[in-house]
Amino acid sequence: MVVFVAYPLWWVLGVTAVMWTAVALLGGIALLTRRRVRVPRGFGIWLLFLAWMLISASQLSAFDRSVAFVYRGSAYLCATVLFIYVFNTPKEVLPDKTVIRLVAMFWVVVAGGGLLAMAFPTASFSSLAELVLPRSLLNVRFIESLVHLEFAQTSRILGFPIGRPRAPFAFTNAWGSNFALLTPFLVASWAAGSRRWSRLTRVMLLVSVVSVVVSLNRGMWLSLSLGLLYAAARFARQGRVRPLIGVGTLLATMVGIVYFTPLLGVVEGRQATPHSDAGRLALYQASINLARESPVLGYGAPQPSDLKEGGASIGTHGQFWLLLVSHGLPGLLLYVGWMLFALWHTRRGRSDVHVWCHVVIFISLVQMAFYEQVPTQITIVMVAAALALRALYIPSVTAPPDGPVAEDRVPAVKVGV
Repeated sequence: MVVFVAYPLWWVLGVTAVMWTAVALLGGIALLTRRRVRVPRGFGIWLLFLAWMLISASQLSAFDRSVAFVYRGSAYLCATVLFIYVFNTPKEVLPDKTVIRLVAMFWVVVAGGGLLAMAFPTASFSSLAELVLPRSLLNVRFIESLVHLEFAQTSRILGFPIGRPRAPFAFTNAWGSNFALLTPFLVASWAAGSRRWSRLTRVMLLVSVVSVVVSLNRGMWLSLSLGLLYAAARFARQGRVRPLIGVGTLLATMVGIVYFTPLLGVVEGRQATPHSDAGRLALYQASINLARESPVLGYGAPQPSDLKEGGASIGTHGQFWLLLVSHGLPGLLLYVGWMLFALWHTRRGRSDVHVWCHVVIFISLVQMAFYEQVPTQITIVMVAAALALRALYIPSVTAPPDGPVAEDRVPAVKVGV
């Protein structure tokens, strides 16, 4: 879990791009030393996606695209390693509440980045990596965006400069996407943590409403709102009144902060200013056109574009489009197939932790049309899936192969000797 807790350090050092490769390699080596490793039935869908992703690398045609492939591919592998680790570690060794608290601490980091953006919107500085990397690498825009650090991304969407939070990520959309995915972990941590933790983070969440609104990330507004409403529906279906009231109170409070403050004007201004909609639609159409030319293997990574949308590459601005362009239709179907499998099988969880982990997967699927899910988002989602699925398999992942199988549980698949 060093990925989450120490992320601010990796960001300041400018090594977030290579951190995923290091974690994937070290975690993979650690798993190989285990005598027995289990994975849930259906996990083969995800493994097939990884295999297809690697095959699609044969279509890479430029250095910067190869760098992007390694960056995203290592994130997928890192998420896989963390999933297998969490799924195989018994609750007595790695309790649910410990994982929830660690990921919720990452929410604090992300929310703190939003508050720094509000206080220092023009702050900019070089990471250690930027100081030591050769100029030839820094001239690659993708690499430069990862090692040159800013708290906010200045935008004139509303007709005047406004600092949209981005720390500790390279782009403001990544900030919004992560904030939405991490919020369910934060809410779940209130039941698993101390009163002091609960009080401090509740206050921080309410203060962060300002950052959420000023980010102008409509995708975050939509995915987080739908996620909270979906959580309320799950609790209502289970007949659990107390958590249902809690979700309703949280929603009402956040809406009230916006509606009865000047933040409402920012929301209305953003809704009245489509700004990037035309550019996004052009990128989506260009992604479809490219996919028609290489529907099976894709291109290994997003492709250069002549469109004006900030010079954005074709195949960005959404995990759906990233997969379609980079890994073709088979890669897209395998990725979505695994996420739908995880969503379907985690629906049976009844504890607060497992319901909120289920909601994380739901939010991720909602975000696919407009937010990429790499590098941090996919890790968050896979940890959530591992926690939720771990509770549904034969009594514990350390039970012997011939142990009793609960009536409503599915046996895991054993790998290794």
